[in-house]
Amino acid sequence: YWHGVSIPQEWVEGNPPSAKDALTWTNVEQRRAACELVGWANVLESNDLNSKIINEDEPHIGTLIQVDLPDAPQQWFLKYRCGTGRWFAESVNDKSFNTALKANAGGNGYRGVGDPMSFIPFART
Repeated sequence: YWHGVSIPQEWVEGNPPSAKDALTWTNVEQRRAACELVGWANVLESNDLNSKIINEDEPHIGTLIQVDLPDAPQQWFLKYRCGTGRWFAESVNDKSFNTALKANAGGNGYRGVGDPMSFIPFART
């Protein structure tokens, strides 16, 4: 099980799904689990997503990307590197946060009022 979702045993025994398999898995809850296991930053690298950079603020904040997921076109993600050097991605639901800075600040409590820089931590952990 992955966060309460029954998944194929081989996914946790050394044979995780590929990004393409994760994106096209029939059961939508297992698809979500597969994408989490693969890592959204890795899933977003798939050539099948028709990705488009909305805004880029590297190396400080990250890259705001639009992708076409199966059954969910034009989804936005913020892809960023954490303080350990690993890549992560999180969904951006508010499309008024149209820069990497605003998208990152939105994950830290920014709601479109004031300076988004005041919602950016000084050090990533």
